[in-house]
Amino acid sequence: VEFNDILPQLKLKSDKALQWVEKARNIVPHKKTRKNADVVKVQFNDMKNMLEEVSDMNIDLKEKDHMTLVVETAEDWIGRVKEALNDNEESTINSLQHLLFEAESIPVNMNELLLLQCEIKAR
Repeated sequence: VEFNDILPQLKLKSDKALQWVEKARNIVPHKKTRKNADVVKVQFNDMKNMLEEVSDMNIDLKEKDHMTLVVETAEDWIGRVKEALNDNEESTINSLQHLLFEAESIPVNMNELLLLQCEIKAR
């Protein structure tokens, strides 16, 4: 295989990876701020879609690892919220508020957060 034959493919893959890294850096904060209110959060499903996109590229990036950690953390939190909401009266207001507090440190918007907030207000 000639180098000149694969050069356009390598350039295309590199350009695609650079574009993905730029998008990833824009949506995932690297440092915690004192107030997470300053952080604009992306939708959870959008971040999951970005992970699928980079998986198709078959490349290893530190941004991918960071994003994977965020998605796994969010999925764990979502599971615990669903479990707490399904328990109805067995979940205490304190346990629900603790879940609400945890959500502040997860840098994605999750639909379950709104459900949790409504449940807390209803009690």
